Amino acid sequence: MGLTYYFQKAFMNLLASLPFAALYKVSDVLFYFLFHVFKYRRQLVMSNLENAFPDKSEKERETIAKEFYQNLCDSIFETVKQERLPFEEMEERLVYNKGSIGDYPLENKSVILAMGHQFGWEWGIWYFGKKTGFTFVAYYKPLNNKGMDKILYDIRTRHGAVLCSVYDKNNILRNATSFEKPTMAAFVADQNPNKFKNTKWFDFFGRKVPFQLGLEQFAMKTGLPVVFLESKRLGRGRFTNRFTMAFEDPRDTKPGEITEAYVRFLEKSIQEQPGNYVWSHNRWKHAGKFNEEMMNGIEENPL
Repeated sequence: MGLTYYFQKAFMNLLASLPFAALYKVSDVLFYFLFHVFKYRRQLVMSNLENAFPDKSEKERETIAKEFYQNLCDSIFETVKQERLPFEEMEERLVYNKGSIGDYPLENKSVILAMGHQFGWEWGIWYFGKKTGFTFVAYYKPLNNKGMDKILYDIRTRHGAVLCSVYDKNNILRNATSFEKPTMAAFVADQNPNKFKNTKWFDFFGRKVPFQLGLEQFAMKTGLPVVFLESKRLGRGRFTNRFTMAFEDPRDTKPGEITEAYVRFLEKSIQEQPGNYVWSHNRWKHAGKFNEEMMNGIEENPL
């Protein structure tokens, strides 16, 4: 990996050894510089919030933006802290709410998990790999920085979670069915697509945007139940993750039904705690490109 990797690793370990109180002091400093000095993606964030909440006042959207930036900074250090965080303390800080998923896994049955970019997902990856009765498999996009990608990979898999690159299509199905324990195959399903093929357009906060259909196609291919996950921040370093059983038999659905249900679920969850969503992604960058021909822009199932 080279010297850069070892320097990054040593610096991350140093930060991880700090108590939460000290980490949040550092987070406050980072927030000040990102929000007030460098104004990191401020224009994009405010534009996204205006698209999502046109009925809110500018002052209300500014408040949401500040909450987002603070949560973003906190999330960075909460992720780093996992390197030295005892699992017993994690259990005190993350409320695992089975919700309507109940006592799954039943009869050794795997499930598909759909989540969005809500802060708390990093702790969820770490937590579910050890706490639940599932082998937790998360599909992710590797970072260009190989050293940082390796560090995050090691943190995320520390308690048994399995990571599978979204570019490794040959292993996506295998990693959902090849473990001794039932699998919870997790998709962050609100990724912004680079191409319009294999997508479907839905109203998201009142504007049409494309959503990838990989989650739905995966469910139809495997017949595994689809579960939605929402993450809510209860305070600094404290979260609740709640599961909702969405489709026990995904093959008994119409095309687009699973994806639309996910979009509506995510939208409602964001409205309940808007500051806990990642607004620095350009979720609406394709919004003005929609036309009726794009409704048929679905290619053959890549799985």
